[in-house]
Amino acid sequence: MHNGSPNLGALTAACVAAVSEELSRDRGTLVHKLYQRISCEIMELRGDASLHKLLTASIEGTVETALPFLQYGADIGAAEAPPAAIEYARRLAQHDIPVRALLRAYRLAQDTALQHALAIVEIKVSEPQLVAAVARRLVAANFAYIDSVTEQVLEAYEEERDRWSQDRNATREALIHQLLESDSDPDDLAGVETALRYRLAHRRHLSLIVWSARAEQADTYVANLARFANDLAEELGCSHLPLFLPRDQGTGWVWLPLSHTPSRGNLMEAVHKLTAGISVASGEAGIGVSAFRRSHQQACQAYKVMLAAADDAPVVITFSEIGAIAPLCDDLPATKAWVAETLGRLALDDPPHARLRETLRIFLLSGSSYTATAQQLGLHRNSVLYRVRRAEEEICRRIELHRLDIEIALRACYWLGRSVLSDLP
Repeated sequence: MHNGSPNLGALTAACVAAVSEELSRDRGTLVHKLYQRISCEIMELRGDASLHKLLTASIEGTVETALPFLQYGADIGAAEAPPAAIEYARRLAQHDIPVRALLRAYRLAQDTALQHALAIVEIKVSEPQLVAAVARRLVAANFAYIDSVTEQVLEAYEEERDRWSQDRNATREALIHQLLESDSDPDDLAGVETALRYRLAHRRHLSLIVWSARAEQADTYVANLARFANDLAEELGCSHLPLFLPRDQGTGWVWLPLSHTPSRGNLMEAVHKLTAGISVASGEAGIGVSAFRRSHQQACQAYKVMLAAADDAPVVITFSEIGAIAPLCDDLPATKAWVAETLGRLALDDPPHARLRETLRIFLLSGSSYTATAQQLGLHRNSVLYRVRRAEEEICRRIELHRLDIEIALRACYWLGRSVLSDLP
């Protein structure tokens, strides 16, 4: 029999229908093969009992829906995914099971079903030309059906993932705000931890506020911040994922689950290694729900300083560095006036006075040691002596008599920069 034979098409259709009838009579075997291969080869789909039941129902529905199209030669493009397959896709989205696992399940199902059908063809059809024609028809039908169904289940997955993500984010945000605003642990701490997917009790937390000044689309921006938080957690040796909450298009709140407290140097090194225009304000690490709350409050204080400093702010500020500076940000005009009254001409915004301020700041931090200051700044001791005297002349008051105010004013200049410095006359 030749390819051009007028009977080949009819014989092929009849054979395909016969194969479909055979599959229908023993579809339990096919369903079992599909389930075994998918559940054994795709680790992400080894879920709880309810997911296993849905997977079985999805396979059964898909097989039952596909067979009539083979048997009666209907338009496979009009095939609708069975309700169980749609529901299974939605449930996978709710469990955060990646879409690649769903796609692979359909590829494995496609291969398994086709191999099963071709085995039947080998038994029922002996003429090589007819075997080839039937095989081509089965391959084409198999592909068309899976292509049509996967489009529908992927759409259901994406819609459910977006909806579930929005609902979960709203729930997470509400729970986090309740934690931050409360003075005690929640009554159902385990339930809160489950909803947040983040353990609160007996864990060391470090809170961060992260943001970038770069203009990007909101969805891209939030994704970049979340990725940065995950990468930073990995750099700092966290054994679990951080808790990330997008606050707006420009800011994210982060809690890192630490096994140990990193030094300021470790944090800065990790941020500088990863950062691409992202700034970090950090609280101090602590254990338990109260530390979760307190570290965030401290990060907010550091963030306030960074916003006030604007372009003068470093990439990383930790709460331990800023101390009493944060409250000075609440009224910057008043702070600027106080700094000018305290430091006199030393508060002028120019390079010479900046050098004098920095020398005096280090001098006071060093316990008024000229030698220690010289070593830290890489200067000769006499140069430090000269600068300290010049700074005192610019202040027009004895440093030892007003030491506390002068130290705070110098720290304000150091952290807040031009926002509290005096304009040149």
